[in-house]
Parts: sequence; structure tokens; C-alpha cells
Amino acid sequence: MDNQMLCGIIAGLLACAWLLPGLSSRRGRARVPWFRPVRRHGTVYVFRSRRDPALVKVGYTGRRTGVRQAELERSSGEPLDLGLRIRMPHALAAEQAAHSFLRAKGWQLPWSAGLGTEWYRLPAGRSWHLLLDLVEAAASDTERRARRRRSWNADARRTVERF
Repeated sequence: MDNQMLCGIIAGLLACAWLLPGLSSRRGRARVPWFRPVRRHGTVYVFRSRRDPALVKVGYTGRRTGVRQAELERSSGEPLDLGLRIRMPHALAAEQAAHSFLRAKGWQLPWSAGLGTEWYRLPAGRSWHLLLDLVEAAASDTERRARRRRSWNADARRTVERF
């Protein structure tokens, strides 16, 4: 049996398992632990431009933040300082929650700025620490929701570092 055939059989079994009653994670049905989506530990970071302190990048990485910082500095041409690093499970969900909140506030830069979709400009008179607090609150809320849904491991930790 070759690998392609084996992969096809496994994919078929997984597809059938989702169709069986009681195995879905929809309302009121039991969850099967091995069908839960993989939630990797990652890092939510906030970088700030040295040239323009109102220019801020919020993002997620599964790698070291120093490596990501170097990539962003090369691609954007902006020298960056790390302001906040939150390492946690469900980090991608926390980052997405932070983006939703910041977009709702209207702080997102337009695409025409040439920096991408995860860059924000702090409005005049708004504190840098307010943005850090908002991102940290999004991470805390994500942890609370994950614990309520019982998808947060008992030994998992959320570590927050401000710089």
C-alpha cells in the first residue's frame, strides 16, 4: 500500500467520522478530543516604529520575536522596538481578537500605506500604553473563553512581557 492510498483512506475515515451523530462539536453534542483543532503555542507581539512612535504593528508568530522583528524591519524599512510579547496557547485567536478590536476603533492604516493590514496609527493624544492594555485584554479574554470551553490545558500558562 503506497502513501497516497493510505492518506486517502485516512481522509475518508475522518470525513465519515464527522458525519456520524454525536461526534460533532455542534450544540449539545459531545466533543471527541482528537478532532479538536490544533492550538499551537505562539506569541502575540506589538512593535513600535522608532521613527514614528504612533506607527504600531500587532501580530502573531510561532517563532522567536527577534526573528520576526528582523523580517519586518527588512520588509517595511522601519526600525522597530518591541513593546509587548504575550506567549500563550490560542495566541492566534488572541491576535485576531486584538485586530478586531483595533479595527473597530478605526486605528488601522489604509492598505495604500504600503505596510500591510496589521499596522495601526495611534490617534493624537492616545497613549501607547492604552494600545498595549487593549492587546493584553484581548489575550486575557481569549484565555477566559478557552478555559470556559475546556480547551485550555491545566498546565498551560500565559506569559506577558512589557518592554
